[in-house]
Amino acid sequence: MFSFNSLQKLNANGLVSRFVRRNISSSSVLMNNVSDPIQQLFLNKIREYKQTFGSKAFDPSIDKGYKADIEKISKQYNIGPNEDPTKFPTIKFDEVKVDPQV
Repeated sequence: MFSFNSLQKLNANGLVSRFVRRNISSSSVLMNNVSDPIQQLFLNKIREYKQTFGSKAFDPSIDKGYKADIEKISKQYNIGPNEDPTKFPTIKFDEVKVDPQV
C-alpha cells in the first residue's frame, strides 16, 4: 500500500487530491494494529461471541416472534403462503399495442 509520502514523491508537483489524501489516511488507520484498549476489548468480545454462538446468533424466542410478525404482516396485506413478504414484489407491465398511423 502506498503511503502519503510515496504518493507525493510520485507526483512531480505534489498535487494529490484531497480525496486520495483522506482515503489513504483513513485506510492507514484501519491497517494499523489496534492501539486503543476499548477497540481491542470490542474486537475481543466480537470474536468471543462468534466462537460461542457460531452461526446461531439469536435466541429461539426471537425466531418465534419473527415468524409471528411475518404471519401478521402476511394476513394484513393479503400475502399468499408461497410469497415472501420480505422480498420486493416483481412488477410486470404488459406491452401496449399501438396502431401505426400512416
